[in-house]
Amino acid sequence: RIVEYLKNLYFIAYGFVVAAQAILWVSVVMVFVLFVSAVVLTRNLANAEASEQELRYVHDFFGTVPRTMLTLFELMASPDIKSLKIDDLLLHRPFFLMYLVTFIIFGSFGMIALLTGVISESIFEKNSLRQEEARVEQEERHLKFVYACSAMFDALPHDENDEVTKQDVDGILLQIADLFSKMDVEYTEQDLQVLSDVMDENFNNGIDKEEFTAAILRQAE
Repeated sequence: RIVEYLKNLYFIAYGFVVAAQAILWVSVVMVFVLFVSAVVLTRNLANAEASEQELRYVHDFFGTVPRTMLTLFELMASPDIKSLKIDDLLLHRPFFLMYLVTFIIFGSFGMIALLTGVISESIFEKNSLRQEEARVEQEERHLKFVYACSAMFDALPHDENDEVTKQDVDGILLQIADLFSKMDVEYTEQDLQVLSDVMDENFNNGIDKEEFTAAILRQAE
C-alpha cells in the first residue's frame, strides 16, 4: 500500500513538472509576442501628436521598449484600456486603438486559451500514462493469479479426466485464503466455503484447471 501511495505522489509530481514545462514554453512565446508588439508601438508612438498631458502618459507607458512591454503585460493580465488614461489619443489614432484591441484579443485571451490547452493536454498525457501503468499492473496481477492457481491445482490428485474433486479443493482453502491475503483480495469466510461449489459448474463433483482458475479470478476481481 505504501508503494501505491508513493506511486500516486509520483503521478501528482509528474503532473506538476509537465504543467511547469508547458507554462515555461508558453511564457517564452508570450515574451516574444510582447517584445515584437512593444517595438512596433514604441516606434509608432515616438512622434505621436497629442496634448502635453497625454504625451506624458505616452512617455510613461510607451516611452521605451521595456516600459511598453510592461504596459502590454499589464493589459494582458488585466485588459483595461481606460487605465492608460489616453482616451483622446486613442480617438485620434484609430490604428493605435485597433492595435491594442487586437493585442488584448489575441495576446491576452489567446494566451490564456493556449496555456489552458497546453496544460489540459499535459493532464491528458498524464492520465494516459497512469492508465497504461494500471493496465500493466492489472496484467501482472492476473498472471500471478494464473501461475498460483496452476501450481495449487497441479499439486492436487487428479482423476483420469485431469479433474480434482470438491473435497480436494476444500482441503486447500487455507492456501487460497493466503493467496487472497497476499494479493489484497477482499473476501469472507462464506466466500471460501462456497468456492468449491462455484467451481463445479457441471455439478459432477469434478473440477478442471480452467474452472478452478476462473472461479478464483472472479473472486479476485
